[in-house]
Amino acid sequence: MTVADMTAAERLDRTLAIVPWVANQPDGTASIGEISERFAIDADDLRDCLIITSMVGVHPYTPDLLINAIVDADTVTIDLPDYFRRPLRLTAEQTFALLTSAKALLSVPGADHSSALARGLEKVLRTLGEGSETAVDIGIDTAPDAITELLRASIDRHQTVEITYYSYGRDDTATRRIDPWAIHSEGGLWYLQGWCHSSAAERVFRIDRIRKATTTETEFVAPSPLPPFELFDGSNALA
Repeated sequence: MTVADMTAAERLDRTLAIVPWVANQPDGTASIGEISERFAIDADDLRDCLIITSMVGVHPYTPDLLINAIVDADTVTIDLPDYFRRPLRLTAEQTFALLTSAKALLSVPGADHSSALARGLEKVLRTLGEGSETAVDIGIDTAPDAITELLRASIDRHQTVEITYYSYGRDDTATRRIDPWAIHSEGGLWYLQGWCHSSAAERVFRIDRIRKATTTETEFVAPSPLPPFELFDGSNALA
């Protein structure tokens, strides 16, 4: 079957099966010949399918949140954003949606049934008790993240924090001292707005990139009113 013969849904399913398989290969790279043979797809059709992957990501669709797909004459390289590699807390509805989608992807010809997706699906099925004669109660973890809780407490007490932070743009992890002003939610992500002593300027930090946070004894006075929270206004650049 060629791409021209596929429905939009079939083309999407095929692409979503190819992307994680390639990303899990050494260096995230596989030959076009190997991919074509495994997924029963012509090389030209493979390139057509992968064109859309570089536009796939999560809000606010900055470069660090988009899938990086490099297709050259002989190979394909897939680099998944850090966001896609972090564990997620799912609601019950999201869990069942994931279950359905995962089963659909694993039914695509060439799908790797020993992949992380397959292993994850097996864990979900065990949790849900599929195949058992008794129902299983599912407890959804609603406990707040420890780092977020520490930041909220530091905001309330006006205490400076020291964070270990991963910066995607510099591909670097560094320690920073921050006066935390407020926590905001935008596009499914959580952000910390505050004053960065290292930059001597206001900055916005993605909380999922904070690897460690500790409270210091230093107190600060937050501006009143707080500057408006805007991810892309240039004055409070995303760190």
